[in-house]
Amino acid sequence: MPDEGAVQLIGGICRRLDKQDERLLQYACQHNNRLQERKQQSDNFIAEFKAEQEKIREETQELLSYLKAYTEE
Repeated sequence: MPDEGAVQLIGGICRRLDKQDERLLQYACQHNNRLQERKQQSDNFIAEFKAEQEKIREETQELLSYLKAYTEE
């Protein structure tokens, strides 16, 4: 039969390990959430950048067409 003190010691160690596991899991989840938020922000920025880039291309094409028509007159 195991010693009662040893059983309590092992039980205490297991509880502390469970708490550490819980804290590690919480930290991992928080870190993952932050990474997902940053990725979403990055994706949003890239989408806005591409939209602005396309708008600039269109305006540049309009300007080139205008200049071409002006020089042909």
